[in-house]
Amino acid sequence: MIVIFLLSLAVYVAFNIFVKAKEVVVDENELLNESTISLSGEQIKMSSLVLNKNSNPKFHVYFFFLNDSPSKRNIVAELTAESYLESHEKLRQVNSIDRHIIILATKRYIMKKIDYASCYNYLFSKLYFGNDQYGLSDASEFYCSKSYSELSDKEFISLCLILKNPILYDFSLDKNKSRCEEEANRIYLIYKNEWLHKK
Repeated sequence: MIVIFLLSLAVYVAFNIFVKAKEVVVDENELLNESTISLSGEQIKMSSLVLNKNSNPKFHVYFFFLNDSPSKRNIVAELTAESYLESHEKLRQVNSIDRHIIILATKRYIMKKIDYASCYNYLFSKLYFGNDQYGLSDASEFYCSKSYSELSDKEFISLCLILKNPILYDFSLDKNKSRCEEEANRIYLIYKNEWLHKK
């Protein structure tokens, strides 16, 4: 039994070293320079509630990296890693398995070394909001005819929902308006209830 345990531990340690070697060092200054927006603290919390189903936007670093793979709590770190790697062409000409390992390794680097707010601002400057709109600034003008800093909480949540599923939550389409409004109201109430309990 002890031999099996030691062999398993050795394999696990070796795999950790292998994954660590695949990580790409992310320059936080590059994230800041490529960010075209600056979300408020409340907007970051609301977007975390939509994307992570948790209003605490801070990254949770798991001791065992295998816990990261199925975790949705750190989806922003994963999306930041993928977007950064794609923009720096670090994922070109790699197979599917290597791609996932590189993203996982870089995601863990981001969670440990990069401020979560920098990741949210970077992502929301780049993500696709449907209808050929990239980044929150353009999406806000397109869907709501106003600056992202002028959005109401529900309008901001509605735009975050488009990130989850542009087909279901594109509220510029009449068929989606009631669905998006109901979901935005539901999330808004959860957010407000959490806020009241913390007061």
